[in-house]
Amino acid sequence: MGRDGKGTSFHLEGARNSGRIKLAGLEGIKILDLTHYIAGPYATKLLAEYGAEVIKVERPGGDPARRLPPFFHDDPQLEKSGAFLYLNTGKKGITLNLKTDTGKEIFRKLAQKVDVVVENFEPRVMPGLGLDFDSLKRLAPDLIWVSISNFGQSGPYRDYKASELILFALSGWMQLVGEADQKPLICGVPIAQFSAGTLGAVGCLGALWGREFSGGVHVDISIMETLVVCMESITSRYAYNKTVLPRMGGRKSPCPCTIVPTRDGYVLAFAVSEKEWRSLCDLIGRPELKEDPRFKDRVTRSAHAKELDAIFTSHFLRLTSQEIYQSAQEQGLGFAKVNSPEDMAHWDHLEARKWFLSIEHPVCGRLRYPGLPFQILGSPPKKPTPAPLLGQHNLEIYEKYLGYSPADLALLNQRGII
Repeated sequence: MGRDGKGTSFHLEGARNSGRIKLAGLEGIKILDLTHYIAGPYATKLLAEYGAEVIKVERPGGDPARRLPPFFHDDPQLEKSGAFLYLNTGKKGITLNLKTDTGKEIFRKLAQKVDVVVENFEPRVMPGLGLDFDSLKRLAPDLIWVSISNFGQSGPYRDYKASELILFALSGWMQLVGEADQKPLICGVPIAQFSAGTLGAVGCLGALWGREFSGGVHVDISIMETLVVCMESITSRYAYNKTVLPRMGGRKSPCPCTIVPTRDGYVLAFAVSEKEWRSLCDLIGRPELKEDPRFKDRVTRSAHAKELDAIFTSHFLRLTSQEIYQSAQEQGLGFAKVNSPEDMAHWDHLEARKWFLSIEHPVCGRLRYPGLPFQILGSPPKKPTPAPLLGQHNLEIYEKYLGYSPADLALLNQRGII
């Protein structure tokens, strides 16, 4: 049952006669969102897009993500952080100081009104405040608690400090990125944070699905482990035969699989099978390479990879990345254009799928946002709403859930509680 007594709408309604299944979504599910920065807010953003009412709880000074660049028009204000604007669409926002006794009591009351609490503090923080899952479950037996932390809620590294860079190194990913004879490199984007956010949302959905049978549960998401999971084939390779995959930079075995410069950028040239190799020779106008003993099979092509690179480069430098990509795809070759941010912003494929969203923000005006990694086919998309202003929904939420009046809120604000 949802906390409003109306029951949860988290279910699948099968339309067997039409062969179609409609996803009813998370309408009626209420989520208290204590998260900050990236991983946790991305998890709750996904849940909000599924239809849940997500109440973002910020300390009175705001989520630290409000201070992350880039800023709208390079104006570093709390309401203009691009990261915050993207990660918190679809949510309502309130402020609450959990370090005060009154703030803790308010939180306990709110937790009894919702279905889910999501937090991404260090594991010591919520127990230190007396607001951990075990204490809240005594008040709300069906409460689902999702924790997202660097190393999880247990283990010897549980309380260690970490960042995206640290996690990238510890997980083994950094060892794989870069040239074999050079130092390991970092990844240019926070993949650990977004991976953990995605799996946090998935864990929450699973807990909601099973709540009828198991009651409230604590979902423990380790950001580190979400990275290690993505390396399954690498860790399995070592477990099976103790081999370590070397860094390969812009080339991958079997050859040719390499990144090649073009007239205006780069393409990934990929031709693994013999059929693909022969098609590649035709593509670059060098059919005689099919019979060249240096390139007769995968082994010899790998041994002469630098010579192949030179041949490809001399041809591709005359063409644009898009021309090469199009012609290769027409011949059944798995090439890819290496897109820049500008390319992505104007990519006709994403435009055709209506992936980008236009949302009106009360401070920044109408902005264009990246879309979601899923679509519910046959279901009308939820109307997107902007990230909340700091404390924007204090009156609405506190009045609705706890019966507080404007005078009550004014007093709480004066005391630094909200």
